[in-house]
Amino acid sequence: MKRNICALTLCLALLAGLLTPTALAAGEKPAFPQQPQSTTVTAQATGDPTYQWQAKDESGWLDILGATRSTYTIRNTATAMNGRQYRCQATNASGTTYSATVTLTVKKGPDYVPPALKPITERVIHLPAPKTGGKMYYVFPQENDQYGAIFSWNRSVDPEEGFEPGLDYVLYLDLSAKNGYTLDGLTPDFFLVPGAEKVELSEEFGRPRLTITWPITSGERIYHISSDTVGHFAEDHHGTISLSADRATAGTTVILTTKPAPNYVVKSAVYSSGSDEDKPCKPLGNGKYSFVVGAGDTLVTVEFYDPSLPTLSYEDIDRDWQKNPVYFVSTKGYMTGIQDGYFGPYWGMTRAMVATILYRMAGAPAVANAQTSFEDVDAAAWYGPAVAWAKEKGMINGYSPTQFAPDDYITREQMAALLWRYAGSPAPTQALTATDQDSISDWAKSAMAWASEKGMFNAPSAPTKLQPTAYAFRIDMAVTLWHYYGAPLYKAN
Repeated sequence: MKRNICALTLCLALLAGLLTPTALAAGEKPAFPQQPQSTTVTAQATGDPTYQWQAKDESGWLDILGATRSTYTIRNTATAMNGRQYRCQATNASGTTYSATVTLTVKKGPDYVPPALKPITERVIHLPAPKTGGKMYYVFPQENDQYGAIFSWNRSVDPEEGFEPGLDYVLYLDLSAKNGYTLDGLTPDFFLVPGAEKVELSEEFGRPRLTITWPITSGERIYHISSDTVGHFAEDHHGTISLSADRATAGTTVILTTKPAPNYVVKSAVYSSGSDEDKPCKPLGNGKYSFVVGAGDTLVTVEFYDPSLPTLSYEDIDRDWQKNPVYFVSTKGYMTGIQDGYFGPYWGMTRAMVATILYRMAGAPAVANAQTSFEDVDAAAWYGPAVAWAKEKGMINGYSPTQFAPDDYITREQMAALLWRYAGSPAPTQALTATDQDSISDWAKSAMAWASEKGMFNAPSAPTKLQPTAYAFRIDMAVTLWHYYGAPLYKAN
């Protein structure tokens, strides 16, 4: 940026003999009887205010950091600042007032000569250097006083391990000259990079770019080996695993050691190298397996399972605490999947769904007439007979004689109340201890106490909360029904 040799001072001052303060009545906010002008840039404020100078940019007026005195000086003005606007804000206990806007005009002086820029002379760029055995170790490009650089690699480089054998490594350096220097006139052979195979000079985004290529390091390629256990959450992994090596060349045999949690065993142990398909690890006994590293980074995956839990056909039931409840409601026919292979555990429970579940729990008795007074319930719909039965039994009432709202979601306290009514409205024998019991509606307190006593809301994620006003999910309904029937465990045939 070209610099002007002048500086501009904006003054907001009460100067003896020049500007005389105007008397201010009590309770009046500050006023500017004399405004700053583009030529004189002098302003006067009455009322003993505090000051804050502001500048205007694309987003509006912004406070100038530290410009809180009666005098503000713009230093190092440049022609690029021509047209910039300023104003002063004066504030006291009665309010805030803004001065008129001052427009800054900056022109080059008649004798202004821009400083001459010096060509750079630092030719050597110190970067990765060869190491004993052919390996090259990564370091940051060294800074100098003439130019800096933003750098990036064509691939990941390990600061500890350096360049891996058999791989090409290319470094891109986008150069920028420092104050007083220029990068104009560079030639491709100007820069020297020790150890580099090739150095190319080009232009990228209006500035010089160096592309530096190193010779491929000899030796066998070393691949990374990583491992993982199946499970979306840490508590679902149910075991730990370890590897005898985390880096190896192709053809190396690596030992995998597994330690299942109590009651769990290994369901599968597979590995894949590069883009290969999963292959089973070779069992060695005592929780150990082996595999041979292929041509590529290798991932080992182990899945643990509890053989006492049921195997379900639902792809979205993958947490162990869900399996017994979902198996129970599915085999009893109380709940079915939302579509083939999916139970929909985190779909909301609607009034139509609840009516249908209660109807199935009652044995799906014949309904002489599925037509009701509810105008929004089609008697031929999948939930039509269930709604007619539930209305007749007093299980679920409509919002009005003509509105049932079958697609409305129910809350957890509503779900508890429906089951409580189905069970005959039994009196609870234990007081509530949940930390959020005060948020339970009065009409649902007995139902929630009864449901909590039966363990229906013992959620692993919130063991001390009932969350009465939260919407109920399908998995909540499955777990609640399972507890309602005594939480029976799956038994293999």
